[in-house]
Amino acid sequence: MRSRLLGGLGVAVVLATAMAGCTKDQPGGVAPPPQPTTSFAFPVPPVTHRWQPDGLVCPTLSGSAAQGGGLTGPGKRVRGTDSRNGSLLYCQWGPDDETAGSAELQVSTSKRQESADAAWKVVAAPGLFDNPLPGVGEQAFVGPDTGNQFHVIVRSGNAILDITLKAVTSDAAALKALHDAAPGIATEMLGVLVPA
Repeated sequence: MRSRLLGGLGVAVVLATAMAGCTKDQPGGVAPPPQPTTSFAFPVPPVTHRWQPDGLVCPTLSGSAAQGGGLTGPGKRVRGTDSRNGSLLYCQWGPDDETAGSAELQVSTSKRQESADAAWKVVAAPGLFDNPLPGVGEQAFVGPDTGNQFHVIVRSGNAILDITLKAVTSDAAALKALHDAAPGIATEMLGVLVPA
């Protein structure tokens, strides 16, 4: 199922490829941004923010949406990389063993807006994320439920956030509560970004 590819490694590969911007095979070591393999179903919004491309720190969640999901406190840095072209940062809230709700954040930033735009067109391809999440970032979408979890992707200027929200169980009430909290949690996670 294509939607499962967007978790963890799948998005990391897409974003790292799009934002790396350098290869020994290209003159001057700069590769053109990747082209999306499908047409983008929604217009890409105008850029309204510019973020620092490196030095990211996991945000602390304290808002009512995070409280309702039991996801408050500082995010645990799982891993991250800074490069000359941008950054990838992975943060986690909640336990690894799914004994309680949890959240994972993968945020990528690019020094080049063109690279961020190209990556967004690939990540937010039709058929993967067809449900807009209005009011979050410049553009955001919610993916389908996969067992007890779902993804939210957010674009804000030269940054892309891929958020995985996991309920303790896949019952409808637990997933509905997370879906209701998703806009607030995603908005608060944008706090990882620092204006350039």
